[in-house]
Amino acid sequence: MLLVGVVYEKAVVSLVILLGLGIMSGIFFLQFHASKKKSIEHPKDTPVYQEQENIQKQN
Repeated sequence: MLLVGVVYEKAVVSLVILLGLGIMSGIFFLQFHASKKKSIEHPKDTPVYQEQENIQKQN
């Protein structure tokens, strides 16, 4: 009975760790995806665009 408890506990711990990693990578992916989407939607906010605009103003 004790062995079953130890195996069950290890399974639960590994499940929790996997779940935590999954959630963290999911959040990271969503943030990365959102930031990528933002730069496509608002190109004027990106520094590259502002630099090009400044060069055009000088010319």
